[in-house]
Amino acid sequence: MVKGTKITKEDEALLLSFSNTAAVSSKSATTLFGVMAIAAVAPPLYLLYGINQMDLWENGIVIAIAAVVGIYALFFAYKEMTQNYKPKVERLREKAIAAELNREFGDDKKITKNEREERILFKKSEHAAKEAAYFSILYNNALFTVLCLAISFFLVPSFSASLNTLVSVAGAGGLVALFSTAK
Repeated sequence: MVKGTKITKEDEALLLSFSNTAAVSSKSATTLFGVMAIAAVAPPLYLLYGINQMDLWENGIVIAIAAVVGIYALFFAYKEMTQNYKPKVERLREKAIAAELNREFGDDKKITKNEREERILFKKSEHAAKEAAYFSILYNNALFTVLCLAISFFLVPSFSASLNTLVSVAGAGGLVALFSTAK
């Protein structure tokens, strides 16, 4: 950048739309990811608790550790996959959103060409962030559940109940987080 020039609000908004944190920086996305991670980890934990006939008083710490690790790993996976998937969705939906907004604006002379392009860019970014977040939640939850059950019933069935629960939930969460970082 040339020395002495200031960054305008438009430039700052454009930079923010291309930053890694733009897709998941809002408070609502963070809340959504947290709630969905809890909702995804609870059923496998409850299933393992019931099948292994674990005493909650004796194994509460192990269950809590497995839950925290699984929730954190899923939260991380949601964020990463949303960031990776958002640009792809923007490219796919660009023409449809532009056509929809152009049809909506029609021949409105009050809106300048720059303002129209700005609205299209904003709508495209907003739509892509939502779609990427929803896809990330669906994909990561399904993968987590399948991996958790596969690890528990096929890889480590002979482990003790508490170790089986910890390894299967934490291992599935770790694998989902690892897979989410691939581009």
